[in-house]
This record gives sequence, C-alpha cells and structure tokens, in this order.
Amino acid sequence: MRPPLPHGDRPLTETRRSGISILELMITIAVGTVILGGVFSMIFVSQTSFAENLTMSKVEYSAKLSLLKIENEVMDSSVESPNWSLADGTSAATLTFNRCTGTLDGEKVWGPSIQFLRNGDRLIRQDFGGAQTVLSDDIQALTFTLNGNVLNVAIAASGNHRDRFVYSTTAQLDIELRN
Repeated sequence: MRPPLPHGDRPLTETRRSGISILELMITIAVGTVILGGVFSMIFVSQTSFAENLTMSKVEYSAKLSLLKIENEVMDSSVESPNWSLADGTSAATLTFNRCTGTLDGEKVWGPSIQFLRNGDRLIRQDFGGAQTVLSDDIQALTFTLNGNVLNVAIAASGNHRDRFVYSTTAQLDIELRN
C-alpha cells in the first residue's frame, strides 16, 4: 500500500489552484471596457447637450436683456423729443431720440441724443455725448416700428457652439411712449 498523498487522495497534477484563469481575466476586462465606453459616451453626450443649451440660453438672454435696456431708455422719451428719428407708421434699423431729463417751468428738459443701431452682429447704444456701449454681440437684425405712440422693437439673435450648432431666436417688445 502506498503512503497517503499530501493533498488528499488526488495526485498533485489534479489539484485545482485558487484564483482566476487568464480567460476569466480577459472576459472581465472586455466587459469592463464596454461598460466604461458606455459611461464615457453618456458623459460626452451630456456635456455637448449642456453646452448647446447654454448657447441657447445665452442668445435668448442677450436678446431679452437688449430689449429691456432699449425699453428703459425709450420710456423716458416721447415722439415729441428733438431728434426723434421715426415718423408714425414707419420702420427703421436705427432709432435716434432724446431722453427727457425732467421739467423746468412746466417745459420738458431734453438730454443729449441717444441712438440704438446694429453694427455687424453688435447692438450699440451711441450717446452723442461721446460714449458708445455694446449691448449685445450676437444680433442679426434690429427693427424699430412706430405706430401712434407705440414703438415696436424687434431683435433677431443667433449664436453657435463649436461652429456646428447654430441657434437663432427672435424677440420683440411694444413700448408705449409717454406724451
């Protein structure tokens, strides 16, 4: 009779080692690579979507903010102001007017002329006292229309993201002028 083997009844060649085989390791790496690829793909898509939404928001905000700035200036004016550049029933790409700065002995006191115009993609507020302010950098069209004492201001704006995503919007506002 033979002496017992140190590993039980099985010979050493049949003993199974603990751990993972190379095949199991390769399958695990392949599955992990597919999962990581999916995760990185989702991250890229969501970053791109975020950037495009940010572009849309910026363009819309810029157009609306420009309208509000024009409204604040024009509210202190009227069609009676010296240098009012629009006749009733007409439209133009620029607007020139004077702001009423107050009254003196019952008469309106007019400040220096102000002009809103588009130069390239820029919406500019020109103060004839010398100051020029860029209100927006992405304006494609600007129209002022006067109907009675209501001034309609229409703006078309656009922006792009990495030269492949272009977003355009329009905004308009009716401003009732004081007499």
